[in-house]
Amino acid sequence: MWVREMKRIIPIFFIFFVFISACGRLVKTNKISSTDFFSGVSCDIPLENLYSAPPYVYLHTNESIEELKLKLDDTSNEMNNFSVVSLTNNSLLIDFSENEKGALFILKEFHMLYQESEYKYRYWFSDFSIHLRTSDETKESCGIAVMDGIPLPLHLLVNKNEEISENKEVPMTGNIDDFEKFYQRFQQVYPNYPIEIERLEDKLALKKVPIRYNYSFDKDGIRHYESKQVNQIIITFSENSNHEPILVISCKVD
Repeated sequence: MWVREMKRIIPIFFIFFVFISACGRLVKTNKISSTDFFSGVSCDIPLENLYSAPPYVYLHTNESIEELKLKLDDTSNEMNNFSVVSLTNNSLLIDFSENEKGALFILKEFHMLYQESEYKYRYWFSDFSIHLRTSDETKESCGIAVMDGIPLPLHLLVNKNEEISENKEVPMTGNIDDFEKFYQRFQQVYPNYPIEIERLEDKLALKKVPIRYNYSFDKDGIRHYESKQVNQIIITFSENSNHEPILVISCKVD
């Protein structure tokens, strides 16, 4: 887990804090909420009997993904500004609209080892952007940087909570065709978002992708941000030594 406003020495403590909060300080919440990186659309949908802790991304409940979908279908009929579709891996795709802008969100079940809870199911709710760790350094910044805002079909990852780093293997489900279909849908929902898709045998190239560099800290100990355009993000599809599908992400920045 990457915490945007914490320095590099703090993440382990923060993870421990969130773990304790999630186990013992859950509070009831009656909605799912997120803000989309690509359109800026904020999604707030009523959904009862959920329990969470700040920042309210991870949700606990006794209701299955099928039960949640039935509730969301009913709410969709009332609000008339979003639709719900079942995805693979116990996930739901929410196609949301506001002020003539569209946004895609995901509600996905996840599992954590060695964590007990009085609730049967755990979910997270977010847009489809990821934080990609890189080893980029500049004269102004040092240490690890994070690229915010790379679109990725999160329902096709084995473990969304796993940290994603450049040039590292990421376990996945599905195949290159499933990813290509997602990006075609992405372009339909975000027609004004400047991203091009090209298929190259066992690779997908995402071109002209605007991202936000989030450096862990600069040489004066101050967090540093910078908006850039990634010339190419290459997603390579293959198998690991156990013949399980994996992907590797690499970037070329202008």
